[in-house]
Amino acid sequence: MRGTRDLLRRRTPLRRKRSALFSHVPHTNSPSNLPEIGKNIADQANRASVAARFHDPAVHKTIEVDLALITYDDELFRDLELALLKTAKQHDAHTLDLLQTVPGIGKILSLVRLYEIHDIGRFSKRTGLCLVRALGQMQQGIGWQTLGYLRQEHR
Repeated sequence: MRGTRDLLRRRTPLRRKRSALFSHVPHTNSPSNLPEIGKNIADQANRASVAARFHDPAVHKTIEVDLALITYDDELFRDLELALLKTAKQHDAHTLDLLQTVPGIGKILSLVRLYEIHDIGRFSKRTGLCLVRALGQMQQGIGWQTLGYLRQEHR
């Protein structure tokens, strides 16, 4: 399970790099005084005409490279996430299915919760679990007082 957890953690910096590529394209558009792209370039069908907007060959090539990397990342993440889900189902299918029934928790967040918690039985109290991975929400108004109290409780 440790190797799968490490692979899941490795996914985060890769996703950040992909996000930087997505933000670079509109930011390159602004200095060129071109109208806004107006399309969601996260959709692969909308990427085809984006690079053609730029007349400077260097900028045109930069955008082509960004879009090519984004397209490659799409395939890479699709394969990675499929492999992670298959492995997680072999490790603990029941817990994974339970986590995915919680509203707001999708495939990836359920994987994160599954591999970070590992074994829920190792927590003696619910508050210990919430403190370890910030699974619960703190009550408004007493924030740090509650956190300090819970820290003292688990010493």
